[in-house]
Amino acid sequence: MPKNINTFGGYRLVGFIDRKPLIAKFKITPDSFDAGFNQNILHPEYCGKFHKLLLGKKFEYPKHRYSAAIGKSLQSNGGRTTESTLAWIAALINIAEIDRASGKNNQISRETFIEIAQSIYASNAFYAKDKKDLVVYRDIPELFNLQQTDNKYLLSLLSEFFTQYRSNLSVFSERVELKNSVSDIEFIAKSKAA
Repeated sequence: MPKNINTFGGYRLVGFIDRKPLIAKFKITPDSFDAGFNQNILHPEYCGKFHKLLLGKKFEYPKHRYSAAIGKSLQSNGGRTTESTLAWIAALINIAEIDRASGKNNQISRETFIEIAQSIYASNAFYAKDKKDLVVYRDIPELFNLQQTDNKYLLSLLSEFFTQYRSNLSVFSERVELKNSVSDIEFIAKSKAA
């Protein structure tokens, strides 16, 4: 692991809304945290609910997991994506917003960070040239001094928000697993993500 890390983050292709890539992303530094989607899909006032602008749109999701470090190209690195992946990451982003607002110095708790990193981007294993350059999400809480939460209510909200988002997937007119090959999905994501 490098000794001087001042940023860690990445993004994940969650799917496509009407053929436009939906990307979940996060970035953490020693004094800040930011997470979200590249499209405005979360309700502006209510946690656990998608934005009404999604009503009647088509949500397609890749079978495999595609993620990358900030500034790198998406790669399939094992793992799976389902329609519930969208609901889970949306719930985590709501939890992160609440956690950050109640935390110190605009930072999130150790537990929230670990859940988000596992779901979006967990390590730079594809890009590290040497073992000493490898950074894994488990390293970050210690390096950035992330504290454990004392808000037990916050952690119980995660299950509640996930259940609400999961049932709110009905906002989409269609939810379909993409049958395209890996190269087709990567091409679509690269050409439309910009």
